[in-house]
Amino acid sequence: MDDRSPRIRGIIARMTSSWKKVLNYFLNGLLYTVPVAIVLYIIFQLFIFLDELLIPVMESLGMEKYRFQGMGIIVLIVLITGMGYFGSTLIARPVRRWIN
Repeated sequence: MDDRSPRIRGIIARMTSSWKKVLNYFLNGLLYTVPVAIVLYIIFQLFIFLDELLIPVMESLGMEKYRFQGMGIIVLIVLITGMGYFGSTLIARPVRRWIN
């Protein structure tokens, strides 16, 4: 038999409920943070890859004098914008037509 008073049981129940809320907030935070961190990591890696890829391409085209540090970020922004354009025109429009 539980020999704790009803008052103590109420306090314990509220503490347990509070910890459940904290755990829920923590898990929600992970749910929001992890995908953002993964996307940022992928974008950073793409930036490095494109920046290093541009060196031999620019040299082979005889354009090394036009190359500057951080050119990969411009190429990355153009690629991401292009993907957004093609995604919205080639994927989203047909899906919307199909749904309607």
